[in-house]
Parts: sequence; C-alpha cells; structure tokens
Amino acid sequence: FFEFCIDNDYLKKNPCKQFPPLASVKGAIRLPTTDEVQRLIEASGHDTEYGRIIRLLSVTGMRISEALALKVSDVKSDHIIIHGKGKRGSVDAIRFFVFKAVPAAQSIAEECVRCAHGDKLFTVTRNAVGSRIKELCKQHNIEHLSPHDLRRFAKWTWEIQMRLPPHLCNLLAGHGFEVRQHYHRQPTVEDLEAYL
Repeated sequence: FFEFCIDNDYLKKNPCKQFPPLASVKGAIRLPTTDEVQRLIEASGHDTEYGRIIRLLSVTGMRISEALALKVSDVKSDHIIIHGKGKRGSVDAIRFFVFKAVPAAQSIAEECVRCAHGDKLFTVTRNAVGSRIKELCKQHNIEHLSPHDLRRFAKWTWEIQMRLPPHLCNLLAGHGFEVRQHYHRQPTVEDLEAYL
C-alpha cells in the first residue's frame, strides 16, 4: 500500500521502513519434543510437588497460574474446574477440563489431590516452578522449556497424537475464552462430554 502511495506521489517515503519486518522481531515458536517432555518429567521426580505440576501441565495444557490456583474442591470425579483468565470470580473465568477427553489427566489430578496441602493442590509459586524447570533442563541437557511450552505440548498432543478435533482442543485449552463469552454461553461439562 505504501509503495503504491510513493509510486503515485502521495507519500515521499514508506513510514514502515523504519521498523524491522515482523518475522525478524519474533521467531517461530519451538514446540518441545515428546522425548524432551518425558525427560523433564523423569528428572522432576514423580513423588515431588514439581513433578506433579509438570505432569499436570503437560497433560491438561493448563496455564501455570491456573494450575497453581487449583483447590482440592476443583477436582471432581469426571472433570477439573479451572479458574482461568478473565475477571477473578466471574462466570467467564471458569472452564472445565473433562477427563473423558484426556483420560491420563484423571490419575494425575487424583494424585495431586492425595498429596495436597490443605485445600490448595500446590504450595509453590509460579517463579519457583519456572526456575525449577529451567534448572532441570540445564542439568539434563534438555533445550530450555517453560511452563507455557508444556501447555503448547499438551495441545499438540491432543490435536496430533490423540486426533481430538481442533474446536475441542481450543475449548479444553481455554483459547479465545473471553471472546466466546460475549457471543455464547460457556460450555458445561455435559456439553463437552456430549461432544466426545
């Protein structure tokens, strides 16, 4: 458009030339491999709080803040109630993760409940989890991973390995959550199970 304006004497120079191209500003997102995630899980220890968080993130695709906010009462027999992004305490900040969609999540969630400290599933902080993951990656020669990389890995697993429909993957991950709230009611556990 700007080149057209210059060619037709509407502009003297392209105002966008002063900015780097978008592709050079942000690189491609690297998806962790199954081997990297498995090595991180093994390195974290199954019987540690960090190990449970890492396994939960890599299977449910929760945001780290959502996982750390979980309470024992949020884990039900067939689903997890996730208090996610949005206005805290409002209806639009709640979504469900149904175990029927990703059965492996149920045993991990139940283990987290058994090992819970009071009503909270986890006592560590977001920064502590990120630091521990970074430390484990360095110790075990795993390319740097973050809690959000585990979220991406979970969604990739659902779509590619488990062949869940993209729409369901987006619902489980809570993508586009706030936008959908303006146009549609949030899906219930029954809605998600019916979709499966």
